[in-house]
Amino acid sequence: MTPDDRTLAREAIIRRRLTIEQVTELQKECESTGRSFGQAAIARKLLGPEEVASILGAGAGPAGGPPPAPAVFHGLLLGTLGILGLLLIVSVLHLIQRHEKDRRLAEESIIEHAKAEQQARDAGLAYQRSRVANREVDARKSLEEARRIMSFSEERLREAPAEPQLHPQLVQATIAFNGYLEVHPDDAAVLVERSRAYELRRDFERALADLDRAIEVQKDLAPKLDPKLQELRLQVARPKK
Repeated sequence: MTPDDRTLAREAIIRRRLTIEQVTELQKECESTGRSFGQAAIARKLLGPEEVASILGAGAGPAGGPPPAPAVFHGLLLGTLGILGLLLIVSVLHLIQRHEKDRRLAEESIIEHAKAEQQARDAGLAYQRSRVANREVDARKSLEEARRIMSFSEERLREAPAEPQLHPQLVQATIAFNGYLEVHPDDAAVLVERSRAYELRRDFERALADLDRAIEVQKDLAPKLDPKLQELRLQVARPKK
């Protein structure tokens, strides 16, 4: 660029007719085409011919005045552009780092949430399995207790049918049978056993209901249980004293 070109560029920036970016583009065009700065600005319609002439006339200064300092202006221009470019690069790098950090945090949050949900599901399943296992253990203990009481009661009945303390034990037996049947309500064999406990307590209606339920669950028991059903129906039909 000639001294006039530099003067024109400087004055255009000072008067805010051109930006630094526009001056840089025009400078590159001048270097590639050989045009003057004024011609390039006029061709791009950034400045008018009269305006170029006016700026060059005003920027020439009084005769004998000091010449412009093109090297200083060029250095300031390049320095400003370099600072702007550096700030832009720093800003872009900061945004990239921020985005990457947010992405990692989001992924970690999703992973931790999934782990927590899986742990909660595992804990729930373990608790349910533990409850089922405990209920099964309690049910088996209740059945063993009921059978122990019934065995003792049947033996005492054979020895002393009018045993006065037998009824409370039979009540305990039915309660124990109930504990088992709450977990296994369709165990036909145990329904038959509880029916015998009700029968010995002379609670014939409940005894009959247990046998009906046992046959409903396991139909092949009907022939074997039919005599007892008939006997219990007669007992139920008898008028109560």
